[in-house]
Amino acid sequence: MVVVIVVVAVVVVVVAVVVVVVVVVVVVVVVVVVVVVVVVVVVVVGWCGGGGGGGGGGWWWWCGGGGGGGVVGGSGGGR
Repeated sequence: MVVVIVVVAVVVVVVAVVVVVVVVVVVVVVVVVVVVVVVVVVVVVGWCGGGGGGGGGGWWWWCGGGGGGGVVGGSGGGR
């Protein structure tokens, strides 16, 4: 009977540890995703002049510059 109690206790502890690890991993992933999204938005909006690249050139190809302006976009409207 003591062995059964010990085994159950060990299983409960292992499950609890696994749950905690999973929760921590999920939280870390969510935080990383949020940070990446925020950084991308700030960078793209900053480099694209806040217009989403709709004809305002752009720093890089993802700005979709429609000609003129931009650091890299040039008159061709991005690359």
